[in-house]
Amino acid sequence: MINFRTIKNFTMKNIIFILLLIFVSCTLQAQSTWITMLPDTGYAAKMIRTNDNKFLAVSTIFDNFFGLPKKVALCKINNNGQIEWNKSYDLLEGDSAVGYIYDVIQLSNSNIVISGKYASRPYLLMTNEFGDSLWEKRFPNYPLDNGFESIIEYSSNEFWLMGGGPPNNLKYVHKFNLLGQLLEVDSSSISIPAGPAIYGNKMIKLNNDTLLFTKGNGYFIYTDFLLNILKQVHYSLQPLLVLKLSNNNFMIHDDTYYNPQIGSYNGKGMVCLSANLDSLFKVEFTQYYNYAAVMHAPNDMQLHYGNGLVMCGDMWWNNILSPYFMVLDSTYHSTVIKMFAGVVPDRAINVFEEPDSGFVMFQFRNLSTPRRMFIVKVNSQGDFTPIKNNEYFTNNTLKMLIFPNPTTNEFTVQFSEKVSGALSVHNLEGQFIQQQKVDRTDEINLSLRNVLQGIYIVSLTNEQSKIVASKQLIVK
Repeated sequence: MINFRTIKNFTMKNIIFILLLIFVSCTLQAQSTWITMLPDTGYAAKMIRTNDNKFLAVSTIFDNFFGLPKKVALCKINNNGQIEWNKSYDLLEGDSAVGYIYDVIQLSNSNIVISGKYASRPYLLMTNEFGDSLWEKRFPNYPLDNGFESIIEYSSNEFWLMGGGPPNNLKYVHKFNLLGQLLEVDSSSISIPAGPAIYGNKMIKLNNDTLLFTKGNGYFIYTDFLLNILKQVHYSLQPLLVLKLSNNNFMIHDDTYYNPQIGSYNGKGMVCLSANLDSLFKVEFTQYYNYAAVMHAPNDMQLHYGNGLVMCGDMWWNNILSPYFMVLDSTYHSTVIKMFAGVVPDRAINVFEEPDSGFVMFQFRNLSTPRRMFIVKVNSQGDFTPIKNNEYFTNNTLKMLIFPNPTTNEFTVQFSEKVSGALSVHNLEGQFIQQQKVDRTDEINLSLRNVLQGIYIVSLTNEQSKIVASKQLIVK
């Protein structure tokens, strides 16, 4: 006898499953993805979200002859990856000195403030919202190795920043008006070390009457705007990244080092502090990252719309430095880990989540020339739609793309030209999984069977046994 109830239930389950697949597919397709290469080569400094919810990428770029960072460049990119404008200004005159950019903010009046140093002394630049220079300040009377960073907007007509260095190796609060006039240098008893903000020495505006200062040696200091100390605590950590959470607590990322290849881990990850700077809990780095690549602390950490965190940075795998990003859920377990293998950039320094749940990153090549810079938009899983002949993918002329990625088992590998050799799949520990010969083709379909979920590396070896292209594959 036919059980029509069973058939009916089976059919409804399949309909629901199919509708769910369609919904997920439509959601991912709705997430636009793109890659934009910036016009100049140089060192990526920082990308911020502008007041109109677009992006401003700031960098120091090279002159053609000496190959040293001689100019500051500002590039405005819209949410479709189109460059709206690109401006650059000489940091200095002369052949031997080098300039660096440490911080950038956009004020409430839409003017842009950039700070750093040139010739080892402080440097300031203010532009309007279109990147046109309003004024530029140099401070040649400061001692060598002084710079400006950690900019905050104090009021509608005043901004503050940290500056200092030798001879006493401390940083002080410098107060400027919008004309670039130095109003005051506050030498209070806060005693912030002169090391850069990336080492943990920061000034953060919390609200209309409170500042948070952090030191690389683990001190956290609340002050009012008169810089009177309200509270000071000390923990055994280095606050490389400090993020205010939606509940007013703080998530602090410590100076992590994780190298499973030699069994080395310094036991540092994240620490959550309350709004009153009390220690609440610690999150081990191995809780949200447990793969074989060598990792340090991320370069950026932002709130994730799904009540978690998103991070980006760079990792070493098989002696190759590659950008990555991670998405953590509200329990601080990773839901997405994406390594961008086989691409030109080797670092990711900033990440932002878009309203469509995609992510925009500032990536650049640091270890070798040409030092190209890219703004990369990926979907919620860290993937982008197939793109051929894009300079993002490889330093060589050969381009390689894998899709769908992530996959359950079947996927397609696409090349920008016909290739011959062998296509291999390895896990992150370097163990061989599968290999298939390739003979004068620009596209090949593969199927992985009986493999665990995780991250794999797909690489093409030419007929001379040289790896000419590789990319990351996620199996779910």
